[in-house]
Amino acid sequence: MNASLQHVLAENQNLNAEIDGLKNITSRIAATSTGRGSVAFTAILSHDTELANGQTVVFDKILVNRGNAYNKNFGHFRVQNSGIYQFTVSYLNNGKSSYFLLAKNGNQELIIDYLEYGQNYSSSSSVVVQLIVGDLVFVKTIMNPSNLRGYHPKDWTPRLAVGF
Repeated sequence: MNASLQHVLAENQNLNAEIDGLKNITSRIAATSTGRGSVAFTAILSHDTELANGQTVVFDKILVNRGNAYNKNFGHFRVQNSGIYQFTVSYLNNGKSSYFLLAKNGNQELIIDYLEYGQNYSSSSSVVVQLIVGDLVFVKTIMNPSNLRGYHPKDWTPRLAVGF
């Protein structure tokens, strides 16, 4: 009987250790699924706009901003966690030939897009990039004044999106 009791106690210790391990795994899964440390955003341009050369495009209507890393007032995305990010930028011009730069920290080129002269030409590009805490990513015009069509319910809408 004593050997049987020792066996039950040993099995109980093993089960408690396994339960503790499962609790640890569960808490790690819960932390990542609640978004701690994760970043994602989608923002659109809510109105037609004319832009000067070098002006930042402010995608002012936020659809998703998990992690609050995108600033709709300035049109900047500030990196809060170092890692690999994917950016997708979509444009719809409103008549002018337009060049746009997805820039990192001011002038480092991540993507350059060109929209031909004419009404409603569109472009969409994606890039995957390694970023570190504090990096600043935004879209600006380059080469000449530009314009973009904003949100129109039946049209394609300019947007900037990121996932981490």
